[in-house]
Amino acid sequence: MNDNTARGLGKAVQQWLDFQVSCRREVLLNESLMSQPLLEYLQAHHSGPTPKEFTIPGLAKAARGRDRQVDFALLSPHKRRVTCAIETKWVRESAAERQRIVNDLLRLELFRRHQHQAVSRYFLIAGKRSAFERNFLKLQVNVPGGPRDRFLGPLLVTAPTPHIVEVEGSREPWRKFFVEYSKSYGVPPPCRFKTRSVLDVEGEFVRVGIWRVLSVTNRRELAAKWE
Repeated sequence: MNDNTARGLGKAVQQWLDFQVSCRREVLLNESLMSQPLLEYLQAHHSGPTPKEFTIPGLAKAARGRDRQVDFALLSPHKRRVTCAIETKWVRESAAERQRIVNDLLRLELFRRHQHQAVSRYFLIAGKRSAFERNFLKLQVNVPGGPRDRFLGPLLVTAPTPHIVEVEGSREPWRKFFVEYSKSYGVPPPCRFKTRSVLDVEGEFVRVGIWRVLSVTNRRELAAKWE
């Protein structure tokens, strides 16, 4: 999947969610229900299989509990190699869980290749317009010794240019989130990675954002016991 297809996906999801809200079904909306328009669009625009909850190679044995997976994967038609991985989130009326957002981004960054096939990686998040802005875009964190700051600042920006996410040189509390990912998943994080806004679309009721996750050239990982 390329960025143009990703934009089409985001717009289709936004329109479908707007329709659900206009039919007074908003209480039913969640990440599970979002899978319906995503799968329908992906199956219409991709010739290979589109499995849900695809296990990320290298994480299944390292992590405790069940296999660690991405929400959606696109496989090549013949060799069944992953060509695209997608993580999704629905923003509720309460603040989005910060650690889950960091985990999603770093899981996508880790999923760089599958059987020698390069993988494109996208983070899609949606919610009612007021909740999207209040509980995601303007989500705050406590900064030691300073004023509260925007949680997304070091991670995701709405400008369409690539944004470098510094992991090795991160400050608190973002460093804590990166360390928790490493401990939970049993893998060292990258020293840095990139995110780039692909879509930010608002409908009458719902807003959808998509970011692409990219690895940097000459990628390096931090020490296994980095803290």
